[in-house]
Amino acid sequence: MTAQVSVIVPTFNRARMLQECVASLLRQTQPPMEIIIVDDGSTDDTAAIVRRMPPPVRYLHKPNAGKPAALNFALPHASGEWIWFFDDDDVALPRAIEARLQALAAAPDARVIISRFFWGENVADGELLAGEALQWPDFSARDFYRKFLRSCFAHLNGALIRSDRIVEVGDFRTDLLTSEDYDFTLRAARGEQIAICNEPTFIFRQHGGQRGPHGQRYSASERLRKFADGDAAIGRSIRSTHALPEFLGLPADQALDPISQREALLARLQVMAGKGLLAEVAADAIALCQVSDQLRAAIDPTTAAALKSACQERYLTFPLCETPGAALRSLAPLRSSAAGRTALGLFARSVAGLAWWQKMTWVERGRLAWLALRMRLMARG
Repeated sequence: MTAQVSVIVPTFNRARMLQECVASLLRQTQPPMEIIIVDDGSTDDTAAIVRRMPPPVRYLHKPNAGKPAALNFALPHASGEWIWFFDDDDVALPRAIEARLQALAAAPDARVIISRFFWGENVADGELLAGEALQWPDFSARDFYRKFLRSCFAHLNGALIRSDRIVEVGDFRTDLLTSEDYDFTLRAARGEQIAICNEPTFIFRQHGGQRGPHGQRYSASERLRKFADGDAAIGRSIRSTHALPEFLGLPADQALDPISQREALLARLQVMAGKGLLAEVAADAIALCQVSDQLRAAIDPTTAAALKSACQERYLTFPLCETPGAALRSLAPLRSSAAGRTALGLFARSVAGLAWWQKMTWVERGRLAWLALRMRLMARG
């Protein structure tokens, strides 16, 4: 409870929301040792407002280059044992620091602490009110990373990361317009013991304002597609840097028997599907079915359910709708094996379901219906 915490808040043209954000950081039951505001080239009255804020607020200014570059710029100025990255449009709850440091009692050697948050919305006067708490999937500290690979269910705003771990992890990726928080948290958590704080520590503001650096601004309506692009880049990085056993939470050099190899391929397929990487999903499905045929093992109900669910991941919908022909070509090798034909039938039913219930245009529905029909025909040989 005596640990020193540095808070880093990047900001760009959000003077009003920034004031509410910093006020919440100043109300902490365990105060931070410093609150570093990184002004990423704002053209509003951010500079004047921040300079009137009391200690321990510090002000840094740099030319506009986006959030990742702003965070990289600020990190050498932070001197705390723990670093808390916090967005300028969110609001911290009073026990945010205290509650997370208390979570270390269950994992004293942890260098990454994660916590939950409340979804929040603006009311008429602009005040941010808390709504429902984030619903976490079922996980433990032991299998957190394996499940976090599949989806970003914990936000960097709710994490505390030891400064020595950040030195090991390196800088934020400046090539990512979105999802840079997810990428950084993944790298920080990989191979680490995690401390879990079940108490929500901040309110995540949902609003329709502009996002992104100057010259690359995008609206709230474009946010989903931008995040899909960011997650796709992260997925490719994961695939190139993680050995197959790691997708089962095992050491990278662990030898896998055929049954474990099939389980690991399914786990990686689910990760790739969550990142919207169609070609990678197809490659893992083909390899999984080849191992199944070698084992003379049919696709069991658990595997079948996982394959159907993976095919309906939201980000995977984009390439399925936009390039159904490429999807068909990627999956075509499955028809050469018994397990592969079963998988094709499962994918066909999943895609047909997407065409009915997923929110999309009629043109997209038509493309998915065509794809489902062609996969069903391939499954029949």
